[in-house]
Order: sequence, then structure tokens, then C-alpha cells
Amino acid sequence: MQWFWIEPLDTLSFRGNRLFGDPGSFGESMMPPWPSVFAGAFRAAILQWDSSFDLDAWKRGEIAHPIVGSWQGGEFKPGSLQLGPVFIGRKTQGDAVETLHFPPQDVLITQPKGEPAPTITYLKPHDLGQTGLKGRFVTTQQPVARLSRRAKPQSGWLIHRSGFEQYLQGKPINLDQLIKQSELWQTHLRTGIGMDPERRSVDEGKLFTVQHVAFREKVGFVVGVEGANLPDSGLLRLGGDGHGARFERLPTFAPPALSDAQLEGASCVRLITQAPALLSGGWRPDVADGLICAALQRAEVISGWNLKAWKPKTARRAVSAGSVYWFAGMPAHRVRAQWQRALIRADEGFGQFILAIA
Repeated sequence: MQWFWIEPLDTLSFRGNRLFGDPGSFGESMMPPWPSVFAGAFRAAILQWDSSFDLDAWKRGEIAHPIVGSWQGGEFKPGSLQLGPVFIGRKTQGDAVETLHFPPQDVLITQPKGEPAPTITYLKPHDLGQTGLKGRFVTTQQPVARLSRRAKPQSGWLIHRSGFEQYLQGKPINLDQLIKQSELWQTHLRTGIGMDPERRSVDEGKLFTVQHVAFREKVGFVVGVEGANLPDSGLLRLGGDGHGARFERLPTFAPPALSDAQLEGASCVRLITQAPALLSGGWRPDVADGLICAALQRAEVISGWNLKAWKPKTARRAVSAGSVYWFAGMPAHRVRAQWQRALIRADEGFGQFILAIA
């Protein structure tokens, strides 16, 4: 896996799949963006860098690009490029890169009224049937948080890499290992005016508002890429309106992860989605052997825009990033293989995951 640091040169807009363009419409920006944003940016850049490649013939579906892919019967067939995990990142002293992580669904951050600081609690699988509670449960156990006082969940936090590594080992996250989202980026609203492409003039009555993400200095993305020999540095068009971002190779970077030896010794492992997952079996793999519990966010809808056909891609329901699955009595390598078999559009980075000790 090659790793790259991507730093925005301007504000960015990641619009998702909501309809946008009517007079008075509002273009909300997603954060984090779908991984397909980066897959598309690198594919477009590769086609631009390859000056000897016949782009017109490729658009007509007559030839294929070995790295980017090809158009066959109106459908895109990916090439060798595979997008890996995408992290929020921040450069620290000496330009070292630290990854920052959104709290998974089994991490509950609360701050009871009157308390000076938040509290971090992990959800754990429990058999609610033994407590006398009845319900139509899909899994044998359900995620439960044990709290001494009632409190509402707090949002807007991210976890430093050191805290996330402790989380992967099943150890507590310390309060000083949290960071506020507002310290990393802010959102701004920008007003735009619709243009008539034929007359190259203002299209009257078409005012709209777009939400943009403004990153703090030295804040960006860490992106993994396979299957392409990319340059050590360069520029990309990223997000809506093609705003600029620069990338550079991270030759010594290694993502947070547990070793195979650590995982194989665990009686129960967790699978945490790091990107929205498009699964052939709905919210879980086709063969969910060993699955005892799941903590899921509300499903989201993944689509995209087909530039060649100039129409939306097929919309699919996806498991949200940060969802957690518990597998008991099943080796980690089988959990990994089972998940990977069920993925759809994995070449665009959807379904990336990490395994942890329960």
C-alpha cells in the first residue's frame, strides 16, 4: 500500500448525492467525504498525466486504461487502481503525520449536567434475554452502555491516533486523547449564481448556497492507494467545483492496526467500518458466521455521478462508517475474508475496515 498526504489549497465542497441545482437550493457538504472522491481524483489525474493515451477513444469505450479502467456497454469497469483507507490527518512537529479518527459506534462520549469534563464509555455486547427484556433481536446479543447517570451523547469529537490504538486493544481512551472537530476544520456558506452554458451568461433567478469545508493549517487527509505507480507529489482536483489540493508521498507512514498475532489470540474480535460499506447481503455479510452483535448507525445512501452518461449512479443503501460488528469463536483471518467477499465497489474505497480486540 502506498500512502499519500493530501492537503487542500482552498475550501472544499463534498456534496454527496442530494439533489442540487434548483433555484434557492442548498448544497450541504459531507465530512468526511466518500472515498470515491479520492478514487475519482486520482483516476482523473492519471488520465491527464498520460499524454500519449487516446482519451477520446477511451470515452467511446474503444480502449481501456490498465490503471484507470474502461467503459463497457455504458458501465465502468475498474482497472488496477484500488483505493485504500482514508483518514483525517494533521501534520505535527517535524512534518510527521498523525491520523485522527471519528468515534466508532461503540464509543459513547457523554457529559452529564454539572460535570466539568466528558466521560468516555464503551458499548459491550449483552444478552438482554437474560434480563427479562423481550424483543425481536436479529443478533444473539445487543450493544449496551453501562452509565452511572443519564446523559446525552456528545458529538463533534475526534480521537487522536494514540487513543484509537488503545481502543483497538480494548483499553480505555483518555480525555486528553480527544480533539474537537472545530480545531481541525470549519464550515462556511457561499452563494453562487447559475450560468447558462450555451450563452455563457447568468441564468436569471438561479441563486443557490453551497456549504464549504475550510481546513485549519496542516490539516488534510491520509489516503492509501494500490495498483498504480503514482508520482511522489502533484496536484489534484478535489470535490465539487474541482478545487485544488496537493499530494505528497508518505514513505514511512504505517496506519494504526493490530498485528495478526494480537488478533488471533482474541476470543472475540470487532470489525469497525472505516468507510461506508456496500454489502451484497444488506447490513451484514452473506455468511455471518460468528456474528453475535452489531452497533450500527442509520444506513446511508451511496450514489455518485456518471460523467460519461451524465446521470447519477445507481443509488444503494450502505452501512455507515464507524459501524461495529462483534464476532465470537471465529478467527480474525476468516472474519476479514468473509467481509471482503461481500463488498461492492471496493475499488473506490467503500467497505474499508479495521479489526480490533473486543
